[in-house]
Amino acid sequence: MNFLSFYLFFCLVSDLILNKLSLKYFNSEIYSYRIFTIVEFCSIIFYSYYTTQNNLIKKLILGTLLLFFCSQLYDIIYNNTFDFDSIPVGIESVSILIVSILLIYNKLTNESPENIFSPEVIISIAFILFFAGTFFLFILSQQNFYKKSFNETFSYIVASFNIIKNTLITIGVIKYYNYNFFNRNTQNT
Repeated sequence: MNFLSFYLFFCLVSDLILNKLSLKYFNSEIYSYRIFTIVEFCSIIFYSYYTTQNNLIKKLILGTLLLFFCSQLYDIIYNNTFDFDSIPVGIESVSILIVSILLIYNKLTNESPENIFSPEVIISIAFILFFAGTFFLFILSQQNFYKKSFNETFSYIVASFNIIKNTLITIGVIKYYNYNFFNRNTQNT
């Protein structure tokens, strides 16, 4: 859960500070978006890695990490740094969607049905909603990011899905800490 707490904190810092600094010093938010993509992917993937006990899913997660960093390297070498990083974001989205679906499937098939609203399932649903809802938008961003109408629509859609995602993650984190707090107290008595 530490990775998710860091992720939520970084989302806030990115929106309130990094985007403004990138706009002020580079006349574009693209640089803060590129940094955010890397931090977001690493936070979510490391959370997923430490959440699952399934070795096959862990290997898949490590493979997606390698694929993501290769796509980042490709993007830096072959694309303009002033363009939106659609290739890494697309790979990030598909990777997190697949891992989140596998985490939910693994959680629901290997444990009791009461776990349908476990913190891990709620958080995975948050990632599925966000990355499925913004996938095509991010893919189209490289060619359309500097069009005013697209950028306005982009901002509203991403903000809406961010609110949903961050709310569900916060609920999952609170539920996780409450569950661990109450289990620890009942074991001590």
